[in-house]
Amino acid sequence: MLDEALKKAVLRSRYLVALCGSGMLKEYGQLSMRDPDRAYEIEKKYGYSPEEMFTSSFYSTRPDRFFEFYRNEILAGEGCPGEAFYHLADLSKCGKLKCVITNNVYSYPEKAGCENVVSLHGDIENNYCPHCKEKYPKEYILASKNAPRCSKCGALLRPGLIFFGQTVDNALMSRATAEVSKADVLLVIGSSLRFEPARQYARYFEGDHLIVINPVSDYSDRQADLVINEPIADTLKKISEWVEEA
Repeated sequence: MLDEALKKAVLRSRYLVALCGSGMLKEYGQLSMRDPDRAYEIEKKYGYSPEEMFTSSFYSTRPDRFFEFYRNEILAGEGCPGEAFYHLADLSKCGKLKCVITNNVYSYPEKAGCENVVSLHGDIENNYCPHCKEKYPKEYILASKNAPRCSKCGALLRPGLIFFGQTVDNALMSRATAEVSKADVLLVIGSSLRFEPARQYARYFEGDHLIVINPVSDYSDRQADLVINEPIADTLKKISEWVEEA
């Protein structure tokens, strides 16, 4: 029954949008900083919680400690896109999936081959000098022993990510809102409807089917038209095969 309803909704969709949360990473063992187990280990290691360290004030007042954390816990945590991202890419390349909206900072959707990706929280490749605007790849940060500085003007470099407590860039917010508003089918993947980015952007959805694909059930998902509590990669693989066969 669920498979048939999902298949019918996806195949009939004219503007399919995916709104992706951290569960897409968790499925293959990559935990977000806000995961309780990982947050505990980080606080035990550094003496501060992720919510304290990954902030603008900590970056400004304790840059050496901040960049130790940034290198070891964020940059070094980059892996390869999991299977689910490649299934999204298949849907994107064939024209069925129109947009991917994500809070992923490792550019996994783009690396897998997705088109029209809105990365709400930035990405780890986009490090820059706030003074002269010179850009630096993550390798420059990883090679630095202390807080990295601009080779041209000497200013402290800034990661191109959204710190905790900061708002998403207005242009990205507007773009994400517009894409969700255009969608006739919205896939919320790897998140319940009470967590970001789903909570913020799903309210702009006015289409036919709001579908949650997440292994973990949550009371908030009662708002959805369809809930698939199965492994994400398995579900996206089925969707990709249905579209290919259609």
